[in-house]
Amino acid sequence: MNPSRRLRPRFWAVILPLILVGCSVRSKLNSAVLFPSPHFQLMPEDFELTYETFAVPVDGARLHTWFFPADNSSATVIVCGGNTDNKQLYLTLAQGLVKAGYNAVLFDYRGFGFSAGEPDLWSLAEDTVAVLHAVRSRPDTARVALMGISLGSVTAVAVAAAAPDDIDALILEGVFNPSREARRRVGGFLAALGQMFFFPSSWNIEASVARLRQPVLFLHGTQDTITPTSGACRIFATSLAAPAPRFLWLAEECGHSPGIAGAYGDAYTSLLQRFLDTYLRGRRDHPFLRAEWAPAGEDAIDVRLSCVVGPTRTERWPAQITVITEEEPKVHRVWFEPAAPPLRLPLSGRPLAVAAMVPAASVEAMGKGWDYSGLYIRSTREWRELVSDASTELQATQERLASFLAGPVHPERRPWFARVFRELARVYEARGDPALAAQMWRRVLELLPDHPFACPLFQDASWELGFDASVLGALEHLVKLEPNGDWQAQAKEWNRRCQERRRALDAWEVTQRTSR
Repeated sequence: MNPSRRLRPRFWAVILPLILVGCSVRSKLNSAVLFPSPHFQLMPEDFELTYETFAVPVDGARLHTWFFPADNSSATVIVCGGNTDNKQLYLTLAQGLVKAGYNAVLFDYRGFGFSAGEPDLWSLAEDTVAVLHAVRSRPDTARVALMGISLGSVTAVAVAAAAPDDIDALILEGVFNPSREARRRVGGFLAALGQMFFFPSSWNIEASVARLRQPVLFLHGTQDTITPTSGACRIFATSLAAPAPRFLWLAEECGHSPGIAGAYGDAYTSLLQRFLDTYLRGRRDHPFLRAEWAPAGEDAIDVRLSCVVGPTRTERWPAQITVITEEEPKVHRVWFEPAAPPLRLPLSGRPLAVAAMVPAASVEAMGKGWDYSGLYIRSTREWRELVSDASTELQATQERLASFLAGPVHPERRPWFARVFRELARVYEARGDPALAAQMWRRVLELLPDHPFACPLFQDASWELGFDASVLGALEHLVKLEPNGDWQAQAKEWNRRCQERRRALDAWEVTQRTSR
């Protein structure tokens, strides 16, 4: 008897259940992890962006893609988005890249936004490779960087490791190890089984990141609870096995994307520009640091900083040093003096790596260290404190808010403070004080922009893409609180504008869908 005929039923007895289980796991993972949206609230036109729309064919689908050209640029940044919504979330990022002199590419994975097909974790890398090849074939692109955000960072690492000659630099924001997170959430055995049979191969990030040949910039929030900061730091430490430059910036007081962009604003985009200028264009005028360390007893290390690239200076630099251990990473704000001896820093846990970064924002000396002094970041901090106190410290919050708004406030932050007045208005309404409530709602309207449809507010793992609902809400409250005013007419006019905006979006969506 042919032995293969005896083996075949046994073979299928083992494999068929795995295939069936695999299909079930795949479907459940896709629905549990991916949250695409086909709807758009923002258009590139809202940000005065010139763009080209084209479709990238993949197996069974076409990927809707936007190319935003910068003046006289042959360097392009492809943005690999996260697991939710669609590419409209990255329009402000594209705007910042174009202003910095870089072409930007935004695309939707299959099943996201305007792209056809079904959302699929196993296809993210394939989709990214297809877009990469399409961009590489363009005559206006000679150098390419991938920027991966959240789940997109995992995909970006896999693609960069597989196509080292096609990608010149890599930016990873909110990176994490999916396999490690699976072990943490469901246990080691099930995670190992999933890694062996079911998980996408791109999820093996530690193996991929260790062989990256490109320069890599890591960005992560110190308060990220979605993709733990300690895990991102371990990935950074693993990446040091490759000889290419590696840099890590831990954004303090920030959680998951897009929280860093929301909290740091122009300092965030400035850091991206510095990295891209250095490693896509070969400029040497932005400082990047290397950290070398040695144990100094059981509870300290000595850290010596040196400048990898950047202008020659003898005066001191502000530097953020991150000490990565088996426990939580520790951030130190220090002053780096080129001729100074090594810095001795306290240590908690076994050290794995040390990173150093010159902040891309204005700072001021604070004791032996420093603090950020830019208007955007100071406005952000003030807003956070006021929001947290608005419902409990009414009078103090109102006085502090009035005092702060009387001084310089970053223009992109003014609409955010409308939310503080909104909270105050609701509290006064609940307390039965219509006069003060109406006063607060009027301040809400004063702070909102004339074009509130495209005014994104990015926070940790959350966002508002426009303030149109806030305008309508304020007007509706004022109609009730001050019935003798002209608020009814304003509300009617605002409803007309909202309907006009919706018609414009619907018409624009039709043209975008037909172009895919």
